[in-house]
Amino acid sequence: MNKSFFFSPVIAFLAILGSAVVLSFIEYSWTGWRPANCMPENCFCEAIRSGTVAQPVNTWSSFGFVLIGFLVIRQSREDVRLRKSNLMTRQRAYPALFGVALIITGLGSAFYHASLTFVGQFFDVMGMYLIASFIMLYNISRLKSRSSKNFVIAYFLINALLAFLLITYPALRRYIFGAIIFATLLPEYRLRKTRTLRINNFFIVLVKHFHHQNS
Repeated sequence: MNKSFFFSPVIAFLAILGSAVVLSFIEYSWTGWRPANCMPENCFCEAIRSGTVAQPVNTWSSFGFVLIGFLVIRQSREDVRLRKSNLMTRQRAYPALFGVALIITGLGSAFYHASLTFVGQFFDVMGMYLIASFIMLYNISRLKSRSSKNFVIAYFLINALLAFLLITYPALRRYIFGAIIFATLLPEYRLRKTRTLRINNFFIVLVKHFHHQNS
């Protein structure tokens, strides 16, 4: 991996981070916005400060997702050339979509912890939905191969529904996220069970072969 690999992701990341730093120096009050559900005393283990950025540590650490997202997208260009058997390396739509989800997650989380507003809460939770629903659909695709076009369509439809539920029933956001995680584990369990059976069958055939050779 050469140095040029990191050039475009780092430049894009620094441009976004630099813009956020500049905006953080602008004095702004979020009091006119609808507050997040965690307000005023249950907002994720960091003291709330006055000013533009309410929770600096939570805000700036969220940008790590943005950098990783750009790196995932950049890596997808290299992986597609190799044509490996993994879905993430065989079709660029998968890692590109995942990279975008990571970027949105980082930006949404940063905005949320900076503002502690309901709008910020929406984008923060939607980022979690984007990642969890991607993993869920990806695991399903591993069970039964689907075209990248169908994957993208299903991904957008599911997240449109999740966005609607998040706006309409925000109090259910944790339960919905938990349900997505559970749905993600089911195809993973089936995959691992299938692989175990294949490994067992391999050893059975191997033992029979040696028994035949020695008889």
